[in-house]
Amino acid sequence: MKSFLANEDNVKILGRTLQEDGTRWLILSASGIEFS
Repeated sequence: MKSFLANEDNVKILGRTLQEDGTRWLILSASGIEFS
């Protein structure tokens, strides 16, 4: 199984999120990430 950081280089970030200590937090209910 592969793992990677969900950053702007490999996912589309939707809404307001917070990246802290290697974890991306989805702040609001309309936030998310889209893999492509």
